[in-house]
Amino acid sequence: MHLQRRIQKTQIVLAGGALLLALCYAFLYRPLLKTSQSLNAPLIRTWQSLVTTNENDLTVEGLALQDVQEVLHKAQMHRARFEAVREALMNRLALEPFITTKLNAPFQLIDFLNERQRRLNDLETLAATHSVKLQENLFDGFPNYPVAQGSPAALWAHMALAENILAAAIRSDVETIASITLRAPKPTVGPTPDQPGMDEVPIEIALTGPMPAVWRFLSSLPLAEGEAQALGLPAAAPSRTALFIGGLIIKRLASNKSDRVSLNLTAVGFVPSVRPLPGRPIPLLDAN
Repeated sequence: MHLQRRIQKTQIVLAGGALLLALCYAFLYRPLLKTSQSLNAPLIRTWQSLVTTNENDLTVEGLALQDVQEVLHKAQMHRARFEAVREALMNRLALEPFITTKLNAPFQLIDFLNERQRRLNDLETLAATHSVKLQENLFDGFPNYPVAQGSPAALWAHMALAENILAAAIRSDVETIASITLRAPKPTVGPTPDQPGMDEVPIEIALTGPMPAVWRFLSSLPLAEGEAQALGLPAAAPSRTALFIGGLIIKRLASNKSDRVSLNLTAVGFVPSVRPLPGRPIPLLDAN
């Protein structure tokens, strides 16, 4: 009798559970299923619209899987071109090996002064050969010690820039070079935080001469040696590094020679940034 009652209770519980599941299915699960299906429809339409837009609109190139290889190939080509342009630019900006060696060595004042004087003598000889007048005190604007800021080693690079622009003007057969001044360098950002960039060095030069000579001078500044020869311009010196025109003023001079002009030029050169060595540098110079 007791067993029969337990069986009846179990049956009632099972029947109640089945009824409860049926009610949950009818009033809870099925509405949720319909709601979920209704939400899927706009999502599917949006996805299909995105796929269609990607196939038809070039502004989102690269989203389609079949275009990945093509996009990657284009990126590699652009990178190779960028590296080629960068290498060509760095070759134009490269200083002569002698100067590069001095930049990476401890600064010795006696060596710098001796080399500075040698280059000034060479410029005077070159000017005499081309019948170019160098104004008195012209070389006061040539880089010299002490340096106002930065590392003294940077004087080597600044000296090379000053020599290059003066030699270019002389080889262009201008009449007179009045002055040259190197302004304070402006540092630029390097390729990585750990690598120094380049210093932008403004150079101001004033000269006079026939317009054809002034034009040859301006045209030769950003050119490498082979390029200058191909264009029939004055050949660059072996130590030549490219200079860029930052600004200029050309005025016609009142004289019988109608082609004579004066030029005030601001050229820009780029040299490797030289970090000061720890502690104060001690230039080596005899007391006498």
